[in-house]
Amino acid sequence: MAALEAEISHFADPDYFTDEQMDYAKNQLEIGEIQGQEKPSQFVHTVSYWWTTGGLDYYLHYLDNLRAVNREDIKNYLNRYVLESTTSRGTWRRLTTLRRSVFREACK
Repeated sequence: MAALEAEISHFADPDYFTDEQMDYAKNQLEIGEIQGQEKPSQFVHTVSYWWTTGGLDYYLHYLDNLRAVNREDIKNYLNRYVLESTTSRGTWRRLTTLRRSVFREACK
């Protein structure tokens, strides 16, 4: 658990990922989105998902917004929802505790 928390604490470091890795990740997300639009059955599910969760307007501008994501956006997200979130840290701790107790029970 300590190693995981140590790694997570570095997620927002400026050198945690390269520009090439960020471009690759955005490219993969874009490819997946475009491929999902090629199958009508998948496209219906995708549109209905975005319509109910983020709004149709969000979906219609998703690729443009994806391309515009920068390091500062990622850092802000990580700080707000991962690094400074007691909920996400608490969830990791509860999962680790659960895993340990399951392991102890299995070893009896």
